[in-house]
Amino acid sequence: MNNTIRNVAIGAGLFGAGIAGSQAVHDKKFGERASRETGVAANDPEGSEKIIKAHEKYAKGRPEISVGGFSDQPFTRDVDQLFGSYSSKAYIPSKGIVPNDELALGNKASKFLLAHELGHREISQNPKDNPISHAAQEKFYQGVSPLIKVPALAAIGLVAPNTRRALALGLTTQFASQAGELIAENAANRKAEKYFKDAGEPLDKSIPRTQFGNYVINNALEAAVPIGVGVAVKGIVQNPHVRDFLKRRVKDISSIRI
Repeated sequence: MNNTIRNVAIGAGLFGAGIAGSQAVHDKKFGERASRETGVAANDPEGSEKIIKAHEKYAKGRPEISVGGFSDQPFTRDVDQLFGSYSSKAYIPSKGIVPNDELALGNKASKFLLAHELGHREISQNPKDNPISHAAQEKFYQGVSPLIKVPALAAIGLVAPNTRRALALGLTTQFASQAGELIAENAANRKAEKYFKDAGEPLDKSIPRTQFGNYVINNALEAAVPIGVGVAVKGIVQNPHVRDFLKRRVKDISSIRI
């Protein structure tokens, strides 16, 4: 197999893996397991209340909790029904970014997910107690802009001497960019475990480990798409026929007088 075919095949495989991973099948399986083993938050108000009260030992009050998503962004996909999010800031067109304190849960979201999002709330409220996780969550969670990161990852796939080096450099770049997210999510999991313990609710330790592992997997799959594009393009441009064609085109263009 020549280098062109090999690199294009590898690039297509990486691209396909990233696209397939975006369907969030592993996230859905985890959400279903967490709901089955810790209970659906909306269906167990007594158990959920224990978790919330445990959270209130470490945070001020309780957030406004809605089931089914934020009022202006309803959950529509099956996988979304298993998850949710916490918002400490909201964007209002007439006012810009304003303080907020709202936790939204999918209809099938687990009590573990409730505790996890409350963990984000505690981190947000207590910067002095959680300086590293607070900075990661509030300042660096989003990582580098995709407008910068995606071309950079594609360039790594293009210029790296081989696929193994491209993956090593590309994944290192991806995880460095998303370090804030990974730190914050791991910290929220630790808070969730604390709430379950204080509430006297059982929690299999493999649940938070699996949830964090999915964040790692998702980041790797996200990086695989642009890296794969770069590897495939390298295979094409390294083909001698394509290279000669490009050289002729560049020569023709440079010879044109304006």
